[in-house]
Amino acid sequence: MSEQGAGVLVLLTIPVLWALMWWGWRRRSRRQADVPEPVAAPGEPGEPLLGPREGVYVGTTTQGDWLDRVVAHGLGRRSRCDVAVFAGGVSVALEAGDVLWLPVDRLRRVRRDTAQAGKVVRGEGFVVISWLLGPGDDRPVDSGLRLRREQDADALVTAVAGLLARQPEHHPAPEDQHGDDQHGEDRGDGTPRRPGTAPPDVTGETPDESTDEGPRSTS
Repeated sequence: MSEQGAGVLVLLTIPVLWALMWWGWRRRSRRQADVPEPVAAPGEPGEPLLGPREGVYVGTTTQGDWLDRVVAHGLGRRSRCDVAVFAGGVSVALEAGDVLWLPVDRLRRVRRDTAQAGKVVRGEGFVVISWLLGPGDDRPVDSGLRLRREQDADALVTAVAGLLARQPEHHPAPEDQHGDDQHGEDRGDGTPRRPGTAPPDVTGETPDESTDEGPRSTS
């Protein structure tokens, strides 16, 4: 095949691949029609405990399954964000002006991890917050964040852990269907480590260097 013919083939293939990805995205969204909508951010979120930190909202998945994305209500769209912690919950301000609000009474767990929402980074570069989605619906999910600075990720984990400690009855996230084998050994602080993962990445890798296995938002 000539170079010109190969170039034409590539140009024809790209739209087909994007169409298949879009179709898969729409199909998953229809399957998740029963997923409850996140609650709106309150006008008074309470005492600020951690000021805004820059990062990337990676996406939300079914709890315990880092590949099973939740795409309903825009939860599957990757976006730059500013994350802040208040006495009333965790605020994730997205690029489009939307705010994903994680109420304090719906928080269940926080951890560092190496994989989330179909993406993998070196070390434990993601902050993953386990919480219950929607008012009155105990739908356990994991939301992943990739903070721009390593110290900000540590600060976020500490702040959310502080919120969890304030709750009268803290219920740890239930074990997923794969059991302990998926999460690996405990690190001694109540947060499991995936088998074979390294300590938190301190190389200064930015959020944009993570791998992405799904369509990204262009908003």
